[in-house]
Amino acid sequence: MQLAYNFNMPLAVEGKQADSAINNLVEGTSAASGSVPFGRAVVKVTGKDDQVILPSATGQKFIGISTLSQALEQASGTGIVEYADKEPVNVMRKGKIFVFVEEAINPDTDTPFFRHTSGGGGSVIGRFRKDGDTGTADAVPNSRFVDGTTGPGLAVIEINNP
Repeated sequence: MQLAYNFNMPLAVEGKQADSAINNLVEGTSAASGSVPFGRAVVKVTGKDDQVILPSATGQKFIGISTLSQALEQASGTGIVEYADKEPVNVMRKGKIFVFVEEAINPDTDTPFFRHTSGGGGSVIGRFRKDGDTGTADAVPNSRFVDGTTGPGLAVIEINNP
């Protein structure tokens, strides 16, 4: 298989590690209930310590954020690159990672939340924001925003999830 690389790589990509500092990556398996895109919050599958899924309700156990992988191919027909059903998922539990935020972020005052249910502020499950959006997002434990945005876009979250 021939590999092609862009000469000028984009600086920030959803799910890309934000620096080369020490981080903690673990591997889980995506459950048969759906694929996992890069840069999304993942939670533990109830009763399965080695499986992760996108969040679907409040109160689920946050595991970490799915990381970008160069080892995956585009899905047939859609052209989307993501972790497929029952595929190993790289999950960052500690470190800095680029994520997509739904709104403007001030790193000095805002706390990261991950979306588990579609709501007025956004509909992409597993993406991030600065509040609970009337009960459709949960706080990311042991985390902070490293940089800010002036609206929706890419930001860096630092997590330290034991």
